[in-house]
Amino acid sequence: MKNIIILLLFVLTGVELYASSVTNLTTTQNNQVKENSNIDNSELIQGGVKVSGTSYINEVNIGNEDSKNLFQHSELMESSSLKQGTVDINNSSMERSNFYSSNEIIDSEIKGSSEIKQGTLKVNGGSIKDTTFTINNSMERVNIDNSRVSQSDIEVENGSIDNLTFQGTHSIYNESDAISITNSDIVQGKLSVNSGASLSNSTINMNSHINNTNVTNASIDLCSVYIENGSSVNGSNFDGECSIEDTEVINSSLVQGRILIH
Repeated sequence: MKNIIILLLFVLTGVELYASSVTNLTTTQNNQVKENSNIDNSELIQGGVKVSGTSYINEVNIGNEDSKNLFQHSELMESSSLKQGTVDINNSSMERSNFYSSNEIIDSEIKGSSEIKQGTLKVNGGSIKDTTFTINNSMERVNIDNSRVSQSDIEVENGSIDNLTFQGTHSIYNESDAISITNSDIVQGKLSVNSGASLSNSTINMNSHINNTNVTNASIDLCSVYIENGSSVNGSNFDGECSIEDTEVINSSLVQGRILIH
């Protein structure tokens, strides 16, 4: 039986707070979309956290080593959005918390201006302090055409991060026949600190891997750091380990470990 999702917002066990205060909460997230599912012109959210409206999160544990967001055996995702284990802090704060997320896309076709976000973190007008993130992202046997993929992309926009420990592992690979990435943007382990934002006393480790892939007319950005004028970065460590193996790159842009201060 084929499952078809058209023109739909589909949310699976995410945490969304607005103008709330949450302390000493523990939750796990296990979500699956499997077996011949077609996603067309839709938005699918698996797990993750969205905090907005001056909310406050303190001593919250979300996910563990057994938690997983899985998107598998999809014949086609077209003109759609998939978010797995993303965290969005908007005019709110998260302190002394732990977030664990394992995100997998397997045996799928992604095309038609689709957008994939796995384990991304965005702070906009809010703050994160004394918090740990452990993120594992993988895409196995996935062909990507005319789409955008972000894995463990960290963006601080007019907000602050202090004493963050972030461990991100991300891969796009196939063990047998090569997969293809065409006319698409791929970002793995990117850190952006925008004007008016601050990052301090933090440790960020990124491990990126692309294997057995044909890349054509695409943009690939691995383990890069972008710091805008008017931002503040102090006492922090960024460790990026990026590798591309058994991969053909044609008429494309490839960036590894770039540091841009502008």
